[in-house]
Amino acid sequence: MTNLLKEELSKQELGQIRSNIERIISSYRHIWDVYTELLQNSADAIIEQFGEENISKGKIDLHINPDDREIIILDNGVGIEEAEISKILVTGKSLKRERNAGKFGFMGYGFTFVVFQSEYLKIESVTNGKKASRTYKKLYQFVYSSSDIPNSEEEEAGYQAQEVSQENGTTITIKFPQNFPDEVVEESLAATFRIAKSDESIKAVLRTQSIVGFLDRVFNDGDCFEFNLKISGRIIPIKLVI
Repeated sequence: MTNLLKEELSKQELGQIRSNIERIISSYRHIWDVYTELLQNSADAIIEQFGEENISKGKIDLHINPDDREIIILDNGVGIEEAEISKILVTGKSLKRERNAGKFGFMGYGFTFVVFQSEYLKIESVTNGKKASRTYKKLYQFVYSSSDIPNSEEEEAGYQAQEVSQENGTTITIKFPQNFPDEVVEESLAATFRIAKSDESIKAVLRTQSIVGFLDRVFNDGDCFEFNLKISGRIIPIKLVI
């Protein structure tokens, strides 16, 4: 099966691609940026699926396992077609911009920033009755060790999208190296997961620095999408007490 990520990236010179991705990663300087980028993508997927007028039908689950440097985010948004999954990893590639969709993110850099720091990435998505997935290991080495672009596990196995009866939605599982080879990135990742070890710190960050904060009705009884937070398997109450 074709390596779709390599095919997309090969349209540019590899050295320039690595330099561009490294510059993108270094431009995100806040410890909450990983959470913000993942959450705004999910929120946009929900809005595209249901419309702003029916946003209360949406749901986002955010699971953070700080010791493992793992984040799992699930939404019941519009989903991603199999042919498009690898494309969203590419620098500056924005399906939302192409479709003139997206309320909170459409430049195509945020997801690149997240995934090219990853040691493990799995994207599972259902759209229009078909479920597809792509699993990549050690994508960070493409940038920081000049490794080749890996095939996804599904491409290696010849896996293709399967027909399912599930509703649209996407689950992203991402793990980051315990000791990132770049010192600046390592400091940022360490801080990103350190704040998740404090319930109050992570709640404050999500309320003030992420899409959840912009849609602050999540924390009240207003009409917004359902948002659930788990830290190391513990459910963290997120609504404000009014």
